[in-house]
Amino acid sequence: MHYRAFWDWSALLVLNVFTGDVKTAGTFLRPKGHSMFRFTIRDLLWLMVVVGLSVGWCLQQAQLNQARYDYTNDPFYYTAPNYRYRRDGRDYQTNQYGIKKLDQALQAGYNEGYKAGRADREDHWRNDYRSAFAYQDANYGYDGRYIAQDEYNHYFREGFQRGYDDGYYSLQKYGKKNDSGGINDEWLIAGAVVAAIIAPKVLPRGTRIECTAVYDNSANNPYNPDPKSTVFWGPQSWDEMMIGWFDVTLRVTRFPDRPSRGALMNRP
Repeated sequence: MHYRAFWDWSALLVLNVFTGDVKTAGTFLRPKGHSMFRFTIRDLLWLMVVVGLSVGWCLQQAQLNQARYDYTNDPFYYTAPNYRYRRDGRDYQTNQYGIKKLDQALQAGYNEGYKAGRADREDHWRNDYRSAFAYQDANYGYDGRYIAQDEYNHYFREGFQRGYDDGYYSLQKYGKKNDSGGINDEWLIAGAVVAAIIAPKVLPRGTRIECTAVYDNSANNPYNPDPKSTVFWGPQSWDEMMIGWFDVTLRVTRFPDRPSRGALMNRP
């Protein structure tokens, strides 16, 4: 094999492996008119060197980025949990940054699943999303922050399964193509599907929410600068500034006779 052609071939192989396109990478192992047995031992050794250097470089860059990360300026680490969601019959809590990471896992899974399902259909493969490497790995897009790895894996696979079905059967049951000028060939899972999978806390009609705070303005509190001063409610940090914040999502409908008015919110 000519070495220039070999380097082009190995670069394409490495690119497809690192982008998760294992099937396309597999076609490079046996291009038309060639056989694996035509490669010499030296060719295979060079390929191993290329792959090893590529993997080592990626791991080194990931370690450097992790070491340089400024956790003190990341609001996730000093924002209290304000979201509750359910998974496998149990309630979990996180803040808005964790919820965005769950949504990111679903979106990444759906996008990768759609492309994998479409590829299997075009290659006349049987419907089998579990055999896809991206589904088994389920780490695409995970950066190690905000949520546990197994949590990210779970929601990535939830999105992947739905995207795979849409791609395999050429449907838009769970999502649609992104036409907002984003990444080429990007498919987005529908917001209603995200809400159904994450399953936020449902508040029935008549629900009452209570928020309780306790202040210790006595001399027994070592963080009280002046126990003799009178403290009132106020917006500053030296005031009693307790405020109960919470987010809600309302059910949305449309008037049938005025569709152009957009969505109107019905209070439950």
